[in-house]
Amino acid sequence: MSKPKAKPRVNNGPVIALIIGGLALLGLLGYAAIMSTKAKPPVPPDKLTPNQYNCTSSPVHVSIPGLEFSTCKGSTHVPDGQKVNYDTDPPLSGDHWAVPTAPGFYTVAQTPERLVHALEHGNVVIYYDPAKLPAADLEPLKALAKQYAGQWDGIVVVPRTDAKNPLILTAWENALRLPGYDKAKVDQFVDAFRGRGPENPVRPLP
Repeated sequence: MSKPKAKPRVNNGPVIALIIGGLALLGLLGYAAIMSTKAKPPVPPDKLTPNQYNCTSSPVHVSIPGLEFSTCKGSTHVPDGQKVNYDTDPPLSGDHWAVPTAPGFYTVAQTPERLVHALEHGNVVIYYDPAKLPAADLEPLKALAKQYAGQWDGIVVVPRTDAKNPLILTAWENALRLPGYDKAKVDQFVDAFRGRGPENPVRPLP
């Protein structure tokens, strides 16, 4: 009797190579997508480009619910004592005096023209209404001001009478108005903007 013929072998090599190649390509595309979502490091101050008002904008671009943005329309030093009319309340940018408000917790109102310069330096200015914010909520604000006292990455906490918002967080061109102290939102805002002002950003972007 004749032996049955052996079945010819199927060469799966090209198919396997194609599958492996496809998986590798998908991996590369996924890696590229992840890298593209990462924020770039801060641009050196001398490389920041002034806007149409010859004013340098904030290098920070972040998505925070309720965040307000107002384009900078000036950043010139004016003589001490000269009042500046700001287009937002509280002011988020604009011309200002030469000496900024130093980081710290204040119990009396501070000059807007000095506070704006503090914003340009990269400080976060927090306004609180002492008549509406419980005393217990002032303690974490005092702690923040004590913890962050740097010239370029400090926290300035000042009193302000406000009919609607007991707490307002401000940075250069940005503001977040809160109905009360909210640790998560305060921490998110401070982490996003502190030390990242247009004059001399000292903290890298995430």
